[in-house]
Amino acid sequence: MKTFAKIALLWLVTRILLFLMAGLAASHSPHYAGYTPSQWGPWVDAWNHGDVRFYLEIASRGYLPGYYSNCGWFPGFPLLLSLLNPSLPNAILLNNLILLPALVAVWAWLRLDLDQSAAWRALLLLLAFPSAYFLTAPLSESTFLLCSAGAFVAARQGRWALAGVLGGWASLTRLVGLALWPALLLEKPDRKGAAWLALIPAAQLALYLHLKHRTGDFWAYFHVQRRLEPYISGWAQLARYQPLEARHWLGLSFAALTLLLMAGNWKQLRKSERVYCLISVLAPLQHSLWLSQARLMLVLIPLFRAWPAKLFPWILLLFGLLQAFALYLFALNHPALIY
Repeated sequence: MKTFAKIALLWLVTRILLFLMAGLAASHSPHYAGYTPSQWGPWVDAWNHGDVRFYLEIASRGYLPGYYSNCGWFPGFPLLLSLLNPSLPNAILLNNLILLPALVAVWAWLRLDLDQSAAWRALLLLLAFPSAYFLTAPLSESTFLLCSAGAFVAARQGRWALAGVLGGWASLTRLVGLALWPALLLEKPDRKGAAWLALIPAAQLALYLHLKHRTGDFWAYFHVQRRLEPYISGWAQLARYQPLEARHWLGLSFAALTLLLMAGNWKQLRKSERVYCLISVLAPLQHSLWLSQARLMLVLIPLFRAWPAKLFPWILLLFGLLQAFALYLFALNHPALIY
């Protein structure tokens, strides 16, 4: 109970700080092109960037056919939001409420392999990480973090039904959730446990069947994403012999950091964690040249475990300052920081 109280306090303090910084930035600084104010005002609009509108549309209207339709986004978070009035304030509130049990699940995952001090360091570094503001924005990160961390913990504890259900919801939240299937099978479930883990690919298959029913296109997700590639992918920029933009270089920087941490932690990672991290890193390379790696690496919890303890205060300070600067630009709709 004392541990939960500490995590809850950490969650509350970081929520207050992030909302204050984003709200003040959006209220008192000029925005970048593409910013569209809403009825909710700048303190809420500070979080209304990037993919948010697609999640709100899925929650309120379901999947819609179209060339650039909302079929290019997964429904894990919108399905939860649809239980409420799917407004922007409710989306922000729900996502941050989901983050609290997600942090508890992350703590449980960390404690399976680390002592208490090392686990606290890892949790603090996760929340201070330069791109951790994405855990606050009404996107899919917190939902995926809860489900993926919870699935790993459940699998390690031999609770295969829970691992399958959480893994299935992770698979409905993000394409790379499918990586949990081969990863968790490496935790050696019995036959009944393996059957529960089959919920992970089954959930994603159910999504594609639903898209077929709604739009007539079983592969609608992939088709929409492919149509978007010329506008967002670094590969498309290179194919046109055009220089990469700031958003691409930022993604490549986070990808380099991810690979460096993976190499440094490789011997300490379990086989299941190696597979999960490898697939999670390599899948975005093919699609967009790691455009969104700043967001995607937030859920790779094993990579936050082995930062040097002696440098921890300085790393924490550096991460916090970088996140404050990145959040300032995100709140103003900077094109490099909203992906």
